[in-house]
Amino acid sequence: MTTNMESNYDRAKEVKEFDETKAGVKGLLDAGVVKIPKIFIHVMEKLENRLSENYGTSIQVPVIDLGDFKNRPREEIVNEISKASETWGFFQMVNHGIPVCVMEEMIAGIKRFHEQPREVKMEWYSRDVKQRVRFYCNGDLLVAKSANWRDSIVCHYDDSVLDSDALPLLITNDKFRSVEHRVLAARVGPRISAACFFYPSIASKCKPYGPIKEFLSNNNPPIYRETSHEEYQAYYKSKGLDGTSALLHFKL
Repeated sequence: MTTNMESNYDRAKEVKEFDETKAGVKGLLDAGVVKIPKIFIHVMEKLENRLSENYGTSIQVPVIDLGDFKNRPREEIVNEISKASETWGFFQMVNHGIPVCVMEEMIAGIKRFHEQPREVKMEWYSRDVKQRVRFYCNGDLLVAKSANWRDSIVCHYDDSVLDSDALPLLITNDKFRSVEHRVLAARVGPRISAACFFYPSIASKCKPYGPIKEFLSNNNPPIYRETSHEEYQAYYKSKGLDGTSALLHFKL
């Protein structure tokens, strides 16, 4: 039964007011918030169903060791990555050659940005995807039914020449899994994630993408229709992070 308070709740107004603070969720904490705003509260039944899938189970993520790549056949390493991508859609890479100090400095840099005074970060707050470097809270804040407790900083680099053969393509007709990214945060302290995404070049944003032809046969017909990166991104942003894959929209 809906109470009068719930029926009078104006979510769009609360979202607008929060976004206009340009302070993100850390701004709420710095201000001494004692109650989580309603826009961040998820339906309990939904959370319980999703957490129960893996809660309390022991999971061993596939580990790909690149430390001995000179003495191992390249095909062997490729097969390990392929198997992990098919069965998990996720794997950990070790002995990759990136110095620990570089990774630690990246994390330290992220901390330095978010620990700056609110007034400094506000200058970078924006929802304009054309802004190369921007700070924001929840990319889908304006369309999501429930927001996530997180702030983000994005650094977008210009187009550069990339070897297309070296990039894995989310166009394998479901051969490689596309897993949902979920994290159970620690009960105390901040959690930091650093991600790198590869997008088609500006010149290729309208290029049609579909299942790789070599993967198709009479016994393995295409599962998805062709779409452009521009169309996919438009749907992805309008849908919001609701726990379902945007790929379902493009299934035949």
